[in-house]
Amino acid sequence: SMKWSNLTASATWNWEIDAKRNFKQAVYFSHYDNKLLINQATINLDVQSDFKDWGANSTFEFEVLKIPLEAGMQFSGYQVSPQKIFANQFMENNPQPDNQVDASLFSLFLQGRPQLASRLHAEMGIKFNYYHSTHASRKKNSFTHVEPRISLHYTPNATFNSYVAYA
Repeated sequence: SMKWSNLTASATWNWEIDAKRNFKQAVYFSHYDNKLLINQATINLDVQSDFKDWGANSTFEFEVLKIPLEAGMQFSGYQVSPQKIFANQFMENNPQPDNQVDASLFSLFLQGRPQLASRLHAEMGIKFNYYHSTHASRKKNSFTHVEPRISLHYTPNATFNSYVAYA
């Protein structure tokens, strides 16, 4: 037999400070798991996997020189347990390693949407990320990276839209 489930929950709070300033806060949690159960003769095999994901996002929207800007931070935590195997008899002397991975991602970002001409606007931003993970074997991995991005949007009329982007 095969069983799987997914549980998610989230909450969002939006605060309109005034016409040009907003604050948004969101938190979320998700848990997915699956199980494969095999029972045949004297063999009982149970293979389980699960993935937990939780986090929070905070965004502050404002304007500077009539350019809409967003600044914020994001945090995501992950716990991944791939293919935990439970079996009787034929695997008793061959224990399976613990493959669980715990990870987190922390990001800071800033982006803007300047209007370059009456039918042309841009979206430009930069995001700084810090990632850290720990494997069940206590092997650790950390890195930082920067994500620049830019896109140009051209809308000559109500039925045509084009854009070019780099990320």
